[in-house]
Amino acid sequence: MRYQGHYTDGKSAQRRPAGVQLGSSALRIYGEAGEVLETWPYDGLELLEEVYGRGPVRLHHLSQGNAVLTLDSVEILAELESLSGRRYISHRFFRPGPRTALFAALALAVVVAALFFGLPRLVAPLAVLVPPSWEQALGAKVVEQLNAGADFCDAPAGAATLQRLTARLTGTLQLPYPIVVRVSSREGLNAFAAPGGQIVILRELLESVESPEELAGVLAHEIAHAAERHPLQGLLRAAGLQVLFGALTGDVTALDTAAGQFGQMLVLLSFNRADELEADRIGTGLLNAARIRGDGLLTFLRRIGGESQAGAGLPNLLSTHPLYEERIRQIKALALTEGAAMSARDWRALRDICP
Repeated sequence: MRYQGHYTDGKSAQRRPAGVQLGSSALRIYGEAGEVLETWPYDGLELLEEVYGRGPVRLHHLSQGNAVLTLDSVEILAELESLSGRRYISHRFFRPGPRTALFAALALAVVVAALFFGLPRLVAPLAVLVPPSWEQALGAKVVEQLNAGADFCDAPAGAATLQRLTARLTGTLQLPYPIVVRVSSREGLNAFAAPGGQIVILRELLESVESPEELAGVLAHEIAHAAERHPLQGLLRAAGLQVLFGALTGDVTALDTAAGQFGQMLVLLSFNRADELEADRIGTGLLNAARIRGDGLLTFLRRIGGESQAGAGLPNLLSTHPLYEERIRQIKALALTEGAAMSARDWRALRDICP
């Protein structure tokens, strides 16, 4: 039997329609023309996240980086388990019946706890309960709303360079979804992370950085926010229990409501001191692991932040944080001082990503 779904190679945001055929030791992924896109052995094949109701089922392979295979329904799981000899017992499957009732009870308990203890104090543990697929869909809607009336810059050479830099910075991360980075023609000196691994760099910021290492530092900082799910936590703080309950129950209308609310506030979102310091620490670690000089982020913070610590017109990673000197000290202590982010040729291509 052939199953239908979509395939993402993990190197771009493109979702390709795909068919899947299960063999004796591996599954094969086919493109629309019937060509073989990938062959994934059952050894190393894993569920990427929990499966709710009738699906979808999202799979990845340990040898395939951030590539993701999404199937439309759960029927494939029984055949997959029979052929592979494995049971995917580390993930929760919520289907109609007693498990659904248990899940509803859990959601109610979470809401009661949030009311009792105060939601802002519980956003980190509550964010863990939000299904990654719901968060990813939310992030895509948020970015779509924020970029309404503008274009994403996608000159091929520049887009390929940005994808390579993103892959390099995320090579050591284990994430429930791929990090997708795009450049927008929308006005503003800014870069931001939306829920679900969506990161947007505005054109003005790309034009303002003076080296590829500065851009790599900004990007690493935003990737760290995404990896720690800080944007989702910010949404929970701002939008409250309606969003949380909608996420836990899979309510699509709540997703649309959340996207509208969060899209309006994202550009002005204030991460707290702990989140910013954590993003700097993790981001600097990503730069170190990728063998990229961390002094680019340091230089950017000093140059842009030093112009006006009041924050008017500055990027989110600066504008809401008066503890500027503390961040400088931490990055300086952690950063390596060797390794280029990219070649001069790639840097020119990236700077020309917007026509």
